[in-house]
Amino acid sequence: RPAAATHTVRLSRFALRLVGPPARLSGRAWDELDAAVDRLFYDMLTVLSTVNRHIVFRTELLAQAVLPRGEGLLLSVDMAVHVDRAHDTEFSKSVLTAEHLDAFATSFFGDGYVTAAIVEELRGTNGDAFGRLERIEYVDYVDSLTAVTALEGVR
Repeated sequence: RPAAATHTVRLSRFALRLVGPPARLSGRAWDELDAAVDRLFYDMLTVLSTVNRHIVFRTELLAQAVLPRGEGLLLSVDMAVHVDRAHDTEFSKSVLTAEHLDAFATSFFGDGYVTAAIVEELRGTNGDAFGRLERIEYVDYVDSLTAVTALEGVR
């Protein structure tokens, strides 16, 4: 649980479409995906020395649905950043906002190089779950919510 000296910034809910895996993710596979995403997200966000490095990501898998016709696996995700206020700077406060982090997440998952690095890491970490993973795509939450709701009976 985050300490009292932190504040939490919630990103808008979003979804990821995993193309290639044939089935739903197990708890272990989700943990591996979460760790890879959180690590790269942190590394890219804190590349500037003026950004508070005392941040912790908490990512929760809300739902997952296998898409029809082999179109992949849809993961609805909730992400928050817990920020240690003692290490905040004015620049960091302006960057670590929901609006900026939403834009960062969109560009992060829209970057083919970044998602290819995540895919490669996952294949090496857990070939059974991710050996056939081709790519990861960002999906707007409204679109993903509609898709997951439509697939409720398919689960």
